[in-house]
Amino acid sequence: MKKIPFIILLCISFLPILLFINIQTNYIENSLFKKATKVCFIVDENEITENFLKNENFNYVKVGNKFFLYEDNNFNKLKNIKYDYIEFVLNDVSVQQLIKKFNIKITYTETINNEVVYYGYCCNFMKEVYLNNLKINVQIVEVNNTLKVGYPMIYSAF
Repeated sequence: MKKIPFIILLCISFLPILLFINIQTNYIENSLFKKATKVCFIVDENEITENFLKNENFNYVKVGNKFFLYEDNNFNKLKNIKYDYIEFVLNDVSVQQLIKKFNIKITYTETINNEVVYYGYCCNFMKEVYLNNLKINVQIVEVNNTLKVGYPMIYSAF
């Protein structure tokens, strides 16, 4: 009898964490996909099978134990995929608009091949990496009035 209240308490304790994870995913998707022209989800092979990807006609490449799923316009296809990382391309959005909308704190910038690369942190995104001892979870590359954005970083070429 004593185990039931403990189990209920344990479930109630984890509910906010699960809700936060769901809110975070929806926050990224709903806010950004409206203006995205290309999206790449990076998914671990333990989360999805290659047969599923083939049967559903996904555009993908497998690199090591990761699948890179690419879509140009049909983002609903990616809606229920549990991803590790995400990259997308935005047109008609400035770096300043993106920074302001998501309250991104830019940690530092650099120029690579005449392209400005911004590294930053957004408290609304859970994943993070450390680069030069700095916490990073957003990378933005500005190329000819187009932004390529990676969460937590860009893992394909830019």
